[in-house]
Amino acid sequence: MDLNRVFTLVIEVLCVWLAVTVHEASHAWAARSRGDSTAADQGRATLNPLPHLDLFGTIVVPAILSAVLGALVFGWGRPAPLDATKLRRPDGDDVFVILAGVAANALLALLAVVALHYAVRWIGGDVRQACTSILELRLDKAAKIGGFPVVFTLIRLATINGFLVLFNLVPLPPLDGGRLALIYLPADWAGRLAGVPPIHRGLAILFFSLPLLLLFLFVFYSFLQFVIALP
Repeated sequence: MDLNRVFTLVIEVLCVWLAVTVHEASHAWAARSRGDSTAADQGRATLNPLPHLDLFGTIVVPAILSAVLGALVFGWGRPAPLDATKLRRPDGDDVFVILAGVAANALLALLAVVALHYAVRWIGGDVRQACTSILELRLDKAAKIGGFPVVFTLIRLATINGFLVLFNLVPLPPLDGGRLALIYLPADWAGRLAGVPPIHRGLAILFFSLPLLLLFLFVFYSFLQFVIALP
């Protein structure tokens, strides 16, 4: 494995770790601000990634996807616990806590896109071509152009966080979208959803993840091409 591939693998895994850490820590911070310190008491209200890491979701899956498929990288962490009975307003604060994670990922994605825009302007030269090559998955060509490490990192940071927003809103527990579905669906529907065996929910999530990721990459990379082309 050449040095460029090692670099891209490390950056992609670190971006997943950062995205997952911020996501889960945001749940813990939001819950503590609303009266439930369960996650914080377990050491989850921290930007230290170690308490949030899931061996399979934040190490094995990102590494395999990056090594085998190159661009199709995402992951998940250990869900931050929430005791809704401890919230000051259980019927409203639970939604605030659930949405805190995806809001944090959306903010990270936005900051990365803005930083990418200014990095392209400041670096100049052929860096726009490097960005285009990255989006077209021609990393060997992009790596030969100045500014590649910076724009690659920002593109991956924006992409991973952007996809985690969409992924976590899938209406299947234990994802955030599934937790919202259990709150807002009619009681009988919510009961049926909650009664689906975890293994079946997990398989459904994995089944929808790849087409969802491909659709997201098509739309989001088109958006990034527009951002890169801005004067």
